[in-house]
Amino acid sequence: MKTNFLFHMPSGKEAAQKVTEEELNLAINKAVKLIVESDAILIGGGSGLSSSCGYNYYHQNEFFNQHFKKYQERYGFENLYAGLAYPYSTQEEQWDFLSYYVDIMQKEPVGKAYEVLKNLISNKDYFILTTNIDTQFHKIFPGEKLFTFQGDVQYLQCSQPCHDDIYRNIDLVNQMRIQASNYKIPYESIPRCPHCGRQMSLWVRDDAFLEGKQWKQEMNCYQEFLNRNLDKKIVLLELGVGDMTPSIIKFPFWEMAQKWENANLISVNFGKTSAPKHIEDKTVVVCSDIQEALIKMEQEKVLNSISNSYTQWYEFMNQNVDFWLKDSEIHTKSHCGRVMLYALMIGAKKHLTEEELEVLAQAAAFHDSRRQDDWLDVGHGGRAAVYYKDYCQKNSTIRFDERTKQIMAYHDQDDKLSILKLKKIEKENPGVVLLYQIFKDADALDRFRLGENGLDVRYLRTDEARELYQFAKMVWEDYGKRGVNYEFL
Repeated sequence: MKTNFLFHMPSGKEAAQKVTEEELNLAINKAVKLIVESDAILIGGGSGLSSSCGYNYYHQNEFFNQHFKKYQERYGFENLYAGLAYPYSTQEEQWDFLSYYVDIMQKEPVGKAYEVLKNLISNKDYFILTTNIDTQFHKIFPGEKLFTFQGDVQYLQCSQPCHDDIYRNIDLVNQMRIQASNYKIPYESIPRCPHCGRQMSLWVRDDAFLEGKQWKQEMNCYQEFLNRNLDKKIVLLELGVGDMTPSIIKFPFWEMAQKWENANLISVNFGKTSAPKHIEDKTVVVCSDIQEALIKMEQEKVLNSISNSYTQWYEFMNQNVDFWLKDSEIHTKSHCGRVMLYALMIGAKKHLTEEELEVLAQAAAFHDSRRQDDWLDVGHGGRAAVYYKDYCQKNSTIRFDERTKQIMAYHDQDDKLSILKLKKIEKENPGVVLLYQIFKDADALDRFRLGENGLDVRYLRTDEARELYQFAKMVWEDYGKRGVNYEFL
């Protein structure tokens, strides 16, 4: 099929700018279900995606104030878009700003939303169509999966253009930044076309934008993706797409959702997104900060992936594991169940094997079973490890794993000392240090039961655990306080 990028705008209705938490969670669950059940995902990435990571082009924010305040004070513009379009008095001034901007964007870390997006679509056939020029997609996704329709600032082209090539500009940018002084670069440092000698320009869309072999190759990859998936279950995932250039992502996505029988549209945007009337039954609208929405979507996907394992091991613990401290209100089987939930979630986020996830589940089930009191009770981990090994020897229904035993034995000890000892046995017990750190973080995430200030996020060891902070708080507030187990949706 042939894809056209310009479409007539169909009539539709805008989603409400404010939604309740219940409505948002319902939309998230519907979106994740579509993603999990899909054969392929086409992502449309707009400027709102980068804005959710702090890289906002149209408003003054912390990122702008941190890096571009000096240019605002000199020239008066108040956002990045205005800085790129500003009529500088000389080419030397213009390239001082452009080289500074490109240098910043290439050195900035990839935004959290992009990292979460990559995890969300893992194990799927996917492709990305984007209007973003800020290098974020290129930092984390392979080039053959990208169609950068508007170009990318990490490349230069001839401003005429006289030929078909684009050039990585990192070395030239570094040189310009070394030579820059008093908001100018030397005239001789202005990048020149190696063929005609004219000034180069950033490879971003303007009247002289080069739709050359690189652009056409990306377009062909996009077309090939569409052709092989037009009859499959495909999700059109629109992220932060506004109304400035709707003919690139928004309108084509609407048309595909309408015409392709197995296509569904997920539109995520902050406060404003669209659900055209004629495809309402094939559209999920998520009105939320995009980064927060993606984190929730990935979280829900992870929960779906571990639900069977969690249910199996939680039931095993309740039916088979004997707890000495039966009257405790703190170190209960419910607490161990929440530790199990968080450990499996962190493990799934880190793409651990089924065997490694089983190690974590077993450790959660047994780790507090031999407590004698609710205080530090140093040694209860070692007693639980002995109980676990003895149980495995007497019952063929559970497989013994030395790593489970070691995690439990050291989980109530000094962290640094425990890691040093575990490193000594890691050769015979692959991954035991990471498993220990995951388990300790999972145990810590349930400290909300000890009070509002029970958990200090600074002491968590893994990024994945820090991402679960709000989720763990919600689980305690909505389930733990009532003494009930977490309910999978």
